[in-house]
Amino acid sequence: MVDCSALTHTVRRIIPLLWLSPLLAGAQTVQRPSDDELVRRVESYVAPLAPHELSGTLLVARGGRVLVERSFGYANYELGVPFTPTTPTNVASITKPLTIIITTRLVEARRLSVDDTVSKWLPNYIYGSRMTVTQLLNHRAGVPHRLIPDAAQTEPKTADDMVRAANAMPLLFEPGSREMYSSGGYAILAAVLEHVTGKSYDALLQEMVAQPVGARTIRHPSSGVVNGVYGAAVRTALHDSSGMNWNGVTNGYRAFADWIPSDSLIVIFTGNTHTGAIDLLRRAIPQIAAGASLKPPEVPQVIPVSLSAPARARLEGNYDTGGGSVSAVKFISPAVVLFGDRALVPLNDSTLYSFADYARVSFTSNAAGKVEAIQWGAGTWGTGELGPRFARLP
Repeated sequence: MVDCSALTHTVRRIIPLLWLSPLLAGAQTVQRPSDDELVRRVESYVAPLAPHELSGTLLVARGGRVLVERSFGYANYELGVPFTPTTPTNVASITKPLTIIITTRLVEARRLSVDDTVSKWLPNYIYGSRMTVTQLLNHRAGVPHRLIPDAAQTEPKTADDMVRAANAMPLLFEPGSREMYSSGGYAILAAVLEHVTGKSYDALLQEMVAQPVGARTIRHPSSGVVNGVYGAAVRTALHDSSGMNWNGVTNGYRAFADWIPSDSLIVIFTGNTHTGAIDLLRRAIPQIAAGASLKPPEVPQVIPVSLSAPARARLEGNYDTGGGSVSAVKFISPAVVLFGDRALVPLNDSTLYSFADYARVSFTSNAAGKVEAIQWGAGTWGTGELGPRFARLP
């Protein structure tokens, strides 16, 4: 868990130090808006999204100057507690670049080698002798993306808990032979770091990430970038000439932290409600800062319908979601569906709507009318993907 002000402070301290040369900025082809004009345009773009589509905190900074820092929605809707810049929220996979910082600093201190086998540090991990630290870092170890069921994703787990879960999961491929995004692999890496140092992952976050840049706190849920501060190796590991893009999504939480060197721009959002509006902000604000004139977005108008019991039974089931993961389509009411950690609503008896990415989700059937796959439509997140249906969980 991390409060937005802590993440903001960390990224604001890290990103200016990443600046290598003014030459990275390149030539400007359009007139950039002034700071005041940029604030006005961002506020205009955000206006239709603010009432219902956003719950979290947005920060926009340029050239080290904070221009926009605004919170939306509620930290607790039922109790009417507003979201503020200090509201703790889950940043999900943004912990991966933070893990890279810890790993790289330990490598520079010669306490760990990226060529070490995982079994050197985790002898109880049954696949550890077949993979290296580098393969974990680069998502090439074959560890499944998810190690625990959807229903348990929000339960606090220690790194050693995740190793035990990984022992029950077969590898997806021989380490080094392929690349596939894996949060599970980074859970194994966190356990490696704990065994290298004898400290908890939470303590490592405080000591090696938060404290060097004066951030207040970054908390790991199991316990309730870069000049001389982190080192040149960390800088190299975390960004290239296009900048830095950190992103996290899990169980309704959404966060991103982007640095665009051509405009010395930082855009950060952390929130507890996942809607397609967040993707719209992420795309639009750099364009606005670069001089584009964008119309405010139109909020999708969705009218859910209630499905009969037979119609619901026809769609319910387990579907392949990639990365060795399977998620279930499950109706929690006639008009509300859970698919993994996403909530969807029916538009008709064969089409659902995903608020997380403003996408239509349809089901493909065979000649007999039996549903065989779920088809994710194009939305703010991606271009759509097909997930075959399973008769039962493998």
